[in-house]
Amino acid sequence: DQAVSNVLFNKFRLGLFEHPYVDPDRAERVNGSDEHRRIAYRAAAEAMVLLKNDDQLLPLDKEQVKRIALIGPNADRCILGGYSGMPKDTITPLRALRERYGDRMEILYAEGCRLTDHNSPFPYTIRPFTASENALKIQQAIEVAEQADVVVLFLGGNEAMSREAYDWNALGDLASFDLIAGQRELIRAIAALDK
Repeated sequence: DQAVSNVLFNKFRLGLFEHPYVDPDRAERVNGSDEHRRIAYRAAAEAMVLLKNDDQLLPLDKEQVKRIALIGPNADRCILGGYSGMPKDTITPLRALRERYGDRMEILYAEGCRLTDHNSPFPYTIRPFTASENALKIQQAIEVAEQADVVVLFLGGNEAMSREAYDWNALGDLASFDLIAGQRELIRAIAALDK
C-alpha cells in the first residue's frame, strides 16, 4: 500500500490525473533538451565516487597521455536497463572520449570479450559466452593495450544478465556477481602489461 501511495502521490503532483494525455510536440521539445542534459550531467558528476586513488593516477593528465585504450564489453555500450526506453541519443564512454579528446590524443578500442549472445533482456533464451570462446578477442585486446599509454577497462554485465525471469525457461538474473565470459582473464592479461 505504501509503495502504491508513493507512486500515486507523485502522479497527483505531476497533474497526471487532471491531464492524463501527453502533448507530443511538447514531449519532443523537452526530451533531450539542453536544460535536461545539463541536469543529467550534473547528477551524473555529483553521483560519481572515486573509491581508491592511492597512486594519484587520476585525473589523467591529458597533456601526458597520448594514447588511451578503452577495453571491455561495456566500453562502447550505453546500458540503460529494460525499463528506460531509448533516448534520442546515447553516448558511450568510447564516443564521449573521442568527441572530447579525439583531436588531442589517440583513442584505441577493443571489445575484449563478448558477454552473451544477445545484449537485450527480451530474448527467450540467452547464452553466456565462455573465456575460451573469447580467447581471440582477449588476444586482440592485449595487442591494442600494448600500444597505449593508459588502459581503462569497462567490465561487468549487460541487460541480458540482469533481467526479470518471465518463464521457467526464460531465466532472469545470474546466480552470482562473478565476472563471466573471460573478463577475469582479460583483467589479468591487461594488468600484466603494467599500463
